[in-house]
Amino acid sequence: MSILKNWAMVVSFAFIIAALFEMISPNEKMEKVLRIVLNIFVLIILLFPLKGISNKINLNFKLNENAEIHNEKFQDEIKNQTKKKFKEELERKIKVMGEEEKINIKKVKVFMDINEDNCISIKKIKIFIQGKDLDKRRHLEEKLTDKLRVNIEVVGCDT
Repeated sequence: MSILKNWAMVVSFAFIIAALFEMISPNEKMEKVLRIVLNIFVLIILLFPLKGISNKINLNFKLNENAEIHNEKFQDEIKNQTKKKFKEELERKIKVMGEEEKINIKKVKVFMDINEDNCISIKKIKIFIQGKDLDKRRHLEEKLTDKLRVNIEVVGCDT
């Protein structure tokens, strides 16, 4: 508390000195220069105590082992969620493309991996269509392969 009291007294004294210098300033030409110098003086007086505080603040943050384990789990969870969301979105888009071609797509299986750099690589897409749409199989494979640039296998299923 005494530190704060001392600082307040120094700031008050600095304002008084600045006011006195401003009152006795010789002419208007020097007044602007004197104001700038006095403002810098007051600013330095206001900020000077922060110099002592900054030396006392410890900025060495050390992660403990638990934090590293939690970080790894967190990163794994992010990868899993990303993979799941990407699969769902890709499956949805393939089903929409099937609807556009009037093909009843029953199921879509996406085989993919995520590497260390979080890049998704699609290995293969397997699409199950209703048996009555098998004659459109080749057309669907070509269209999806052209659009997605991935190995696609379209097979028929009964249900």
